[in-house]
Amino acid sequence: MTTQPRPPVATLLLVTANIGAAFAVLLNPELVNQFGFNPAAPGIQTAFTSLFLHANAFHLLGNMLFLAAVGSAVEVSTGVVRYLTVYFLSGLAGVLLHFAFTRHMSQPSVVIGASGSVAGCVGYFALRYRTVKIDFLPKLSLPVYAVTMVWLAFQGIGAVVNVGADGGTAFWSHLGGFGFGVILSLVFRTPDFRLRAEGRDRVIQAAQQSPMAVKLSAEQHLENHPHDREVLEQLADACRDAGEDAAEIDALVRLQALQTDSARSETLARIWALGGLTLIPTMERQRLSDRLAETSSRTARFLLESIVDESADAALPDALLYLAAFEKDRRPDQFRRLVKRLLGDFPLSPAADLARKRGWDS
Repeated sequence: MTTQPRPPVATLLLVTANIGAAFAVLLNPELVNQFGFNPAAPGIQTAFTSLFLHANAFHLLGNMLFLAAVGSAVEVSTGVVRYLTVYFLSGLAGVLLHFAFTRHMSQPSVVIGASGSVAGCVGYFALRYRTVKIDFLPKLSLPVYAVTMVWLAFQGIGAVVNVGADGGTAFWSHLGGFGFGVILSLVFRTPDFRLRAEGRDRVIQAAQQSPMAVKLSAEQHLENHPHDREVLEQLADACRDAGEDAAEIDALVRLQALQTDSARSETLARIWALGGLTLIPTMERQRLSDRLAETSSRTARFLLESIVDESADAALPDALLYLAAFEKDRRPDQFRRLVKRLLGDFPLSPAADLARKRGWDS
């Protein structure tokens, strides 16, 4: 089943909050002076509240258009937490840059608007997804670099005609937001939910062709998303269908490391049936055996047995001791056989000494 990205709920809430604030300003214009950021009397609260106020309808419409297009794309691609971090930190960075360049003026303008936040989203997305297309207007999709050029054109027009000067539209805040968005794009390198979803779709589409097509698409996807459990499962199934045991084992070993204990038992059983448990390091098999001892004793047992079966003479005494401890209360007859083998074949080993100290030789 195709994995669909989550709807851009955070973007919808931000657009609603901005429109609501615009109506409030329409009813009471004095809110601009109360909650806009004044470089002559700076405050943390007004730096935040200024991000929701707008000078006029053109100011609001431009910001909301780009927020709906680019903001939603950022949210879907990188997740809500990173998106909100980009949005608010870029907005505050824009306010800070405006403050830095206007605080020495005798009557600096009060800065308002989500422009710095939107600029941050544009900068963030433009750097990471230059060629990805997003829905800009109904029936109009543009690559990110084209949307960025349109946004820059809006800024140029605003700077020339001084749109919204009466309400404090500050183009320094746009530059500050854009620059900080670019910085955050370099910092937040993962995750990439949009591209992961697109990669999953390609794997699903390849399933309509052949197992080898799925294998190729899955391997290409996993180069960029090595921890994608769903695609690892599809890769393992494709390798099984194609009869490629070695490739299936490799996929399953990677998969089990990402699974919960309940799902891991079945995967480990398949690896065991294929003879591939030796690809899991010995210490990791011991750890997994401890974890699964109560919920899946069968899986825990064959993990330990695989250690005994493959161990060289130097490691075999410890493996026998570990398996004997596991079998002691579960299968007493097997426990005694293991202890007898340990004491008979390796009487001078530290593992044999430990078995005697535990009273297992009686």
